[in-house]
Amino acid sequence: MMFIIVTILILLIPFLFIRKAEYKVHEKWDAILVLGCPCNADGSLSFKQRERLETCARYVNRYGCTRVLISGGAVHNAYVEAEVMKAALQASLSECVIDCECKARNTFQNFKFTKEHFDVSKILVITSSAHCRRAFFFARKFFPHAYMAKAYKKDPWKDYIIEYLRLWNVLYWEVFLKLFKS
Repeated sequence: MMFIIVTILILLIPFLFIRKAEYKVHEKWDAILVLGCPCNADGSLSFKQRERLETCARYVNRYGCTRVLISGGAVHNAYVEAEVMKAALQASLSECVIDCECKARNTFQNFKFTKEHFDVSKILVITSSAHCRRAFFFARKFFPHAYMAKAYKKDPWKDYIIEYLRLWNVLYWEVFLKLFKS
């Protein structure tokens, strides 16, 4: 019995140390940040990119934010995620200012490079539902007033398992850096 309790506690560690994302959709933001994800091999929008852009368009139309930032470089193929997503979003949101950050190769860099390139403090971050907790963890390192919005469609279980394992990786590096920083 003790083995089961210890195992459950160990499995819950990422959820105890990396807090759940905050969702405040009624706030006014300086910008909406859409996190990129890989394009299809032919350069067309992937399913997750389409979901995130549809969610962004809904928030812009509903809450009136006029500035959209898209972050993501060319990671899994030659197509720059942010540029492909911007081209698709401009058709439906012609009244918005849409800026791209095209160097980021991971979630941490999405926020780091966005903070370096754009003068915003209060942002709404749009990403997939499985990715929200980890993205929020990094967002709060760079933006004290960052809030999350999940894409409307739920991710498959496989994505939640992958994100769980990535939370362990985040915890490992946080502990490692804290130990060697002091």
